[in-house]
Amino acid sequence: MLLKTSTLLKQSLTILRERLWTLVGLTALPFIFSWIFIALAFAAGLLLNLFEINEVFYSIIFFLIVLIFIVLSFIINLWAQVSLLYAVKERTNIRQALILGKGKIVSYLWISILVGIITIIGFILFIIPGIIFSIWFTFSVYVLVSEDLKGTKALSRSKELVKGYWFKVFWRLIVLTLIILLITLPIGLISIINSLGGDHITETASGFLSAILGFFVTPFSIIFSFLIFENLKKIKTVS
Repeated sequence: MLLKTSTLLKQSLTILRERLWTLVGLTALPFIFSWIFIALAFAAGLLLNLFEINEVFYSIIFFLIVLIFIVLSFIINLWAQVSLLYAVKERTNIRQALILGKGKIVSYLWISILVGIITIIGFILFIIPGIIFSIWFTFSVYVLVSEDLKGTKALSRSKELVKGYWFKVFWRLIVLTLIILLITLPIGLISIINSLGGDHITETASGFLSAILGFFVTPFSIIFSFLIFENLKKIKTVS
């Protein structure tokens, strides 16, 4: 029997509390590195200004520096995401999670692209298929870290686990989404209102608070989904 939504929420909060700094640390990692790269790009720009070089040459060099930092940020973001899954699954620390996640970056990206393409195609086909596909394949990346299945095999396994429980999974994920919206939406609305009113200081503060809140909401939602995934595995194994 699939765990009740209330049970999933309680267990998710317990795990988040027990592994708080590991999970928050991994979630914040891309944010931290993004600011480091921005600072380095700014410093590189100042350094280039010290040399009297051709303006076109300067623009090319600076563009390449920024491009490198963007690519590095993208890789680190993927690495942190897959490592976060390992941290939830293995209940491990940041260092061990990063070691486990390092070898799965490409596979994680490929699965994400496959799920994204299929879901987008589904939404183009009158929305309903997109919703169906998104629930079928929602556990694909969890299959990757838990069962080491890659590509379309991970998608097929996710669909297999959801089969017979689609509406129950859908309902639990809807509840999770509504809870997240109730938590994050007020801050987003405040930021928009302040932006329209020209209050940039409060707008910046709201944006920063929203980012901080995301460091807790993201791992919570991953834990919640992972518990459903593990529950489905147990059910399918017994049956």
